[in-house]
Amino acid sequence: ISGEVTVTVDVLSGLSLPLPMVIEGGDVMTIASAPTLDEAARAATRHMFDFLHTVVGLTFDEAGMLLSATGDLCICQIVDPLMTARMEFPLWILNKYGYSMP
Repeated sequence: ISGEVTVTVDVLSGLSLPLPMVIEGGDVMTIASAPTLDEAARAATRHMFDFLHTVVGLTFDEAGMLLSATGDLCICQIVDPLMTARMEFPLWILNKYGYSMP
């Protein structure tokens, strides 16, 4: 089936964000690919944890507890040589902590 997709991209300078990172709907997501699904899942989770801890400014414990309670780990694909996973986190929670995505 043919189709057409429109993508809008914003370049954010001066930020140290885990890449790739996507904002869609009401979530912010970190995406990771690795040789195994376990490695991809760990990397996506670690990137989100690091973002919450270092960029948003949550304590180590806050970031860990919040991510385990509200994070949603999803499998993106397992058919290429590398497996891909993403960690989704609700934007409304970031807003409650006074952080808004640029």
